[in-house]
Amino acid sequence: MNFLEQLKPEKEFFIGIDSDGCVFDTMEVKHKEFFCPNTVKYFGLFAISSFAFPGTNNFVGELYILVGTFAQSKVAGFFSVVGAVLAAAYMLRLLKQITWGRDDKRSIKDMNIREVVYLIPLALFVLWMGLFPAPFVYTSEKTLSHLFNQLQVFFR
Repeated sequence: MNFLEQLKPEKEFFIGIDSDGCVFDTMEVKHKEFFCPNTVKYFGLFAISSFAFPGTNNFVGELYILVGTFAQSKVAGFFSVVGAVLAAAYMLRLLKQITWGRDDKRSIKDMNIREVVYLIPLALFVLWMGLFPAPFVYTSEKTLSHLFNQLQVFFR
């Protein structure tokens, strides 16, 4: 049984604020209008991208961070890996609970064509950055080299 299903109303009204700042009066509205099959596909892609799944945009950056951290300190590198694993576990659990954890199996209005058109470039950009990161790495290489040289003072 879901935790929210166990809660009993104490007042005649309910107003909540979710994680992105939207005010709502019932969770049902959000379930009906947002968590739909096409939306779940994009949400899944962006969720696995956020924990640096290989082939997505965050993977290259996370890899550089972990390699650089291990080069400076094995202990800090260990804790960085633990943090990355915990973040991935949290994101996978969140994805499962949001997309497949619903008991309500009624038909839900899915994304319209305009929303799909808006999300396709974002999805392609996530995959492009993950599969072909060289242009993005090259763009930031000089800045990061300069920053690295400045930070060497702290690591001597």
